[in-house]
Amino acid sequence: MIAVENETSAGSPLVTRDRLFSAIMLIAGVFLVGEAFSYSYNSSIFLRVMAVSLALGAAVRLLLSFLRPSSSASGAGADSVAPAATVLILLLGYVALIGVVGFFLSTAIFCLAALVGFGRRFSLSYVLISLGIAAFIFALFFAALGVALPDSTLDLDRHLMIF
Repeated sequence: MIAVENETSAGSPLVTRDRLFSAIMLIAGVFLVGEAFSYSYNSSIFLRVMAVSLALGAAVRLLLSFLRPSSSASGAGADSVAPAATVLILLLGYVALIGVVGFFLSTAIFCLAALVGFGRRFSLSYVLISLGIAAFIFALFFAALGVALPDSTLDLDRHLMIF
């Protein structure tokens, strides 16, 4: 009888990839927490919640991969890492863009990139949806609730304040 190595064993490539990705996400989350906490409290509440959630989620996932290695492998292979990697790249780009072009434009670009990336095609409706999401969040947090805008190089957001 030939012994077949279980794909979900602790030393399998799938578990190793899961642990590596969780570690990368944890490092990125810690970096984003540091970045979010460098902004004023009023302008970074949302960023702080998202960054802390990312770091905690990655830490829990990494811990679980060591405690229960057989359950950390889904059997889906490398394809299961691609969407998470895409989200990580989009989030890092989003955070970088906020400091340059401001909240509204970076949010619209982030939403559009996510829609196109996961939809695998471009559509004019994606542009409209992205602008609508950005406008809704902008109006809710900055116009209605009075949260301070994050600082940006181009300072485009100040022109959108109508209240």
